[in-house]
Amino acid sequence: MNIKKLPALIYSLSLSLLIPASQALAYNFSIFHTLDSDFNGTITPSGQLTVANNSVALTSMTCGDNFQKNHTVGVVAPVDKTVTYGTVASTLGGTGNKCWITRNLGADQQATSATDATEPSAGWFWQFNRKQGYKENGLGTIPSWTITAINENSNWASANDPCTLLLGTDWRLPTSAELTNAKTTAGWANYNDTYASIFKLHAAGFLTSNNGRNDYQGQYGRFWSSNQGANTTAYLLHFYNTGCIISNFDKAQGYSLRCIKDSLGLGYYPTGTYTSPVLVAGGASNWGTIAWTRSGTGTITMKARSCVDINCTGATAWTSCGTINSGDFMDWAVPKCVTNLQRFIQYQATLTGDTTTTPSLDSVTLTYDIIPDAIFSGGFKFLGSVKIW
Repeated sequence: MNIKKLPALIYSLSLSLLIPASQALAYNFSIFHTLDSDFNGTITPSGQLTVANNSVALTSMTCGDNFQKNHTVGVVAPVDKTVTYGTVASTLGGTGNKCWITRNLGADQQATSATDATEPSAGWFWQFNRKQGYKENGLGTIPSWTITAINENSNWASANDPCTLLLGTDWRLPTSAELTNAKTTAGWANYNDTYASIFKLHAAGFLTSNNGRNDYQGQYGRFWSSNQGANTTAYLLHFYNTGCIISNFDKAQGYSLRCIKDSLGLGYYPTGTYTSPVLVAGGASNWGTIAWTRSGTGTITMKARSCVDINCTGATAWTSCGTINSGDFMDWAVPKCVTNLQRFIQYQATLTGDTTTTPSLDSVTLTYDIIPDAIFSGGFKFLGSVKIW
């Protein structure tokens, strides 16, 4: 057999290359896929990855976006919970443009009305200058209520701030001045006004100091500031059906929290999945390895599957495909989704970061051998960004 080695050719995703059949008897090909603005792949969830500069990376978030936090039961969170927080930028606090969450800390959902009395909307409650949050479900608190009095000369210490501990650096409780400015500037006079605001503050009730019970859902909203009034009292925003005031109440009672951030950047989305377009080999092929180049910080997991046509009709669902290490043969995955003699191939990369950093996927190379007897007449065609060795 007279085998001719072809010169290296690279072309962009939007082009195609047809090599005459007379030059097609060659082995050890590779599909070299670079990611750019014309990448033609799909991203899930939408918007959580950005394709730019021939790479794909997690998208940075800004105030106004939703962000997700996984809360783990411990000395701050009372239960395990994943919460998606909405955010809004506002100058109502009088200290510049700050980012505020639009549901209570620990709440499953934003309140549906000013008098929403449900636990999913209430979120968790805190005693002043204490890390531990409490969930009240009508049967008692989780964890058990043990502190019935607080007497100390301290504002809410940064080391104890649940906003920082649960949401991350730069998140904090608002000061009493910021709550006062918001109330005054917005003209809040009752819980209908607070709920109609961009913050959606509602009457979640509060936990009484003697036993931790919440008998006031739908009647009162009480939100801590970070400032004490005296050894046994601290400032809070207090509203109900006919009033809205800044009060100075018992530190041992459990009130709701709203968190603010001094900067408008929210870091990166925690994860996102990129699915490549269907890439095409020059004929029936034995599939080889998959390898990728990357930069940044975080993890990238990869899957691959072969298909019988350009639409991947009937292809194995991605959830049933095993992951592959860079440089491994694609059929090493358990379970494997790559079958020899199929011309069409697709890969899926999931990027995961810690919201402060992002990994970057820069290129992917898939190798294969053409089976000479299976090369179709007239040549073979490569679609996608292809490198031929």
